[in-house]
Amino acid sequence: VRLEPKTRTIYGKEVLVWHNKTSFPAKELWFHLYLNAFRNDQSTFMKESGARWGKKMIEKDGWGYIEVNRIQLASGADLTDRIQYIHPDDDNEQDKTVFRLPLPSPVKPKEKIELKIEFTAKLPSPPFARSGAWKDFFFVAQWFPKIGVFENGRWNCHQYHRNTEFYADFGVYEVEITVPENYIVGATGLEIKKINNQGGTATHIYYAEDVHDFVWTASPNFVEFKGRAQDVEIRVLMQKGHKAQGKRFLEAGKIAV
Repeated sequence: VRLEPKTRTIYGKEVLVWHNKTSFPAKELWFHLYLNAFRNDQSTFMKESGARWGKKMIEKDGWGYIEVNRIQLASGADLTDRIQYIHPDDDNEQDKTVFRLPLPSPVKPKEKIELKIEFTAKLPSPPFARSGAWKDFFFVAQWFPKIGVFENGRWNCHQYHRNTEFYADFGVYEVEITVPENYIVGATGLEIKKINNQGGTATHIYYAEDVHDFVWTASPNFVEFKGRAQDVEIRVLMQKGHKAQGKRFLEAGKIAV
C-alpha cells in the first residue's frame, strides 16, 4: 500500500488467501468496503448518524471512498466484472459498503482460494468514526477490501452501521506500507523491516499473526515513547502538542499489561 498525503489517497495491492473451514461449499465471496460509508451523505451509516460523528461533520471536499479496480484469481482469470454491490440489511441502493463476488467454481470445504486485488481508497477528512486524515496526520482503519465471515453455509457480512462493531475472522497479515521517509508509522503487529526508497519515501513492513484486523497510522509529527512490561514491548506515539502526556500514557500501558 502507498500513501499519497496531499490527496489523502491510498493505492493498494492485496493478495488474499481464504480458507473454507466449514462443511459447506462457498459459491461466492462477500466483502466489506467500509470506507464507502463516507462516500456521500446517502450511505446507510450517514443516514443513521445524521452525517455527524459527535460534533464533527465531513468537510465539503472531505468525503472518502474505496474502489476495487481489479480482482482476479491467482491463475490470472479476471473476476472484476462479477462484482455486485448489495445491501443485505436495508433497501438503500446508495450504500456500497458490501459487495458479493460469484465464483467460477465453488470453494469446497477445507479448500482455499487465492485472489489478487487492486484498489484505491481515499480517507475522509476530518477523521470520522475512527478513520481518516487531518493535514499530515493519517489514521488508517477499515481501509482495505475485507472478506466477511462464512458461517453454516451463509455469509455474515453486514453493511457499515452507526451502532455496530466490526466482525471478522482472525488472520495472518504481512503489510508493506510506503509513506514519505520523514513519516513515523505505527501499525498492528511488529515492524520487521524498513526500506528507504529513491524519491524520498520509505517502506515499512509489518507482520502480525492471528489478529482480527490490521490498522495503521502515520505522521511526521509523532513523538515516540517506548517501554516494556513483562515480555511485552510498549510503544506510544503522541502528537507534539500532547508530548507532555507521553509518559503518562506509557505508564498506563504498562499497568494494562
